[in-house]
Amino acid sequence: MTTPEGFKKFITFAISVWTVIFFIVPSTIFADQYDDFIAAATQHTIISNDHFLDINSMNTSDIQAFLVARGSYLAGYSDGGRSAAQIIYDASHGKYEAAGDWNGISISESTGTINPEVILVFLQKEQSLISRTTYDAWAMTASMGYFCYAGVSGDNNGNNCKDIYEGFTKQVENGAWQLRYNYEAANKDANWWSTYYSGQTRYKVGDTITAGTSRTPPDSYQVTLANQATASCYRYTPYVFFGNYNVWNLFYNTYDFDSTLNTGPYGNDTGEVHIDTHDDVIELDGVKTADCRAYINNVLFAEVGATSWHVSFSPAYGVTHNVVMYRDTNGTEINYKSIYVTRYKYGDIDGDQGIGILDLSILASYWGQTNPANQFADINSDGTVNIIDLSILADNWTG
Repeated sequence: MTTPEGFKKFITFAISVWTVIFFIVPSTIFADQYDDFIAAATQHTIISNDHFLDINSMNTSDIQAFLVARGSYLAGYSDGGRSAAQIIYDASHGKYEAAGDWNGISISESTGTINPEVILVFLQKEQSLISRTTYDAWAMTASMGYFCYAGVSGDNNGNNCKDIYEGFTKQVENGAWQLRYNYEAANKDANWWSTYYSGQTRYKVGDTITAGTSRTPPDSYQVTLANQATASCYRYTPYVFFGNYNVWNLFYNTYDFDSTLNTGPYGNDTGEVHIDTHDDVIELDGVKTADCRAYINNVLFAEVGATSWHVSFSPAYGVTHNVVMYRDTNGTEINYKSIYVTRYKYGDIDGDQGIGILDLSILASYWGQTNPANQFADINSDGTVNIIDLSILADNWTG
């Protein structure tokens, strides 16, 4: 623990460094993954049309297995007799409030809406509902962020969410409908846009829009909408950072949906999972076939007969590669799941196993943000980067 005098000196130092970061060289300190994203021009093509519309990418059991494997609170949630997985699947197939006609665009069970994987991505992007392990009232009320913002009309209870769209089921169904509507609108001609959205930004394929960013500078980016899926995402959330960058990163990196993984209950939970954490114990769930055994790093933890598994293990600091191996009753390896864990020390934000100036600069860049894109900037995981996080960083300072 630092002494009161030592802490006082460090706070003075931190404020000085912080001032430099924010007011002198905010755009030139460090290149990072966000710079790479812009340099590759990925902001113009967030997701492919094929991936966006693949409504049959996951069945209900696949979605449930995905939620279980990630320890999501949603794995145990139900509404009106339907599980969260069923609600997501139904919404992707245009059922209930995910169907409807507006401005000449018709969405129904015959068209479907969007890939259930995309719905999962938006649930994480908006309210971290895939990684949340416990109930959160606001996250469930505004699950997809649909008509939930300060000053929204029709908000009679004052919670910044339009009353008729509150709750997980309504959010998923209407959010999925909106994303498919945006997709269809992106291919409409100029006359359609001037008829229905005169004077408003056109989210039309080929058009260039000004998209905001909560990462400054710059205050905004010029984005040319390369396909319908990208236009849909920007019309839903007109920000590069940390809106549509997150869609791209979650879909193609975090969850690796662009790979052919056998993750459903009719096979073994394979593929890869990447975990960045401060926790000293990792808890994971998955599924497997009944005719094989599962091992974690060669230690048996799930016997023949079980069709699901739970495992806990303690990784070392730094990056470790852990393997769930499936073997038949003869001991022959069938397939496996890779679990890459990067375990950070408490207060370490950049992952170098020390707590120093780089961590301070990253914390400063996220100061005041809620649910920051870099989860480790919110050191105490209370949802906001503030003085408490700075004090924890100071208390663990190694220099």
